[in-house]
Amino acid sequence: MAEKTREFKLVGVGSASSQEKIEKPALSFMQDAWRRLKKNKLAVISMWFLGILLVFSMISVVLVPRDDANAFNTKEVTTYRNLPPKLSDNLPFWNGKITYSGNTEANDAYADQGVPEGKNLSLVLIT
Repeated sequence: MAEKTREFKLVGVGSASSQEKIEKPALSFMQDAWRRLKKNKLAVISMWFLGILLVFSMISVVLVPRDDANAFNTKEVTTYRNLPPKLSDNLPFWNGKITYSGNTEANDAYADQGVPEGKNLSLVLIT
């Protein structure tokens, strides 16, 4: 019974007032979120990437007018549709040749559709 009347004392603590002391200031939700975001390197890199994309998208509106961005010749688009990629004549699968079903040898799809030799197809579709 004598043990119940004794007061509980913490070991290693000088007083109750030092126990209640807050060591660092409280942070708001945004301050805490910003602090945690800055610690994550991948998130910071992604944030910079998104910022650069946003700046370039704003600048492109000024530099490229809407009429030029959306203009293309529909007759040439239907003429040059479904062409295989052509980077070089020496690269297999990237030489502009295609084997149609039922054929054993490859056809030059660019010659079959009358694409001018040496002309960049992306420029043909836009102009």
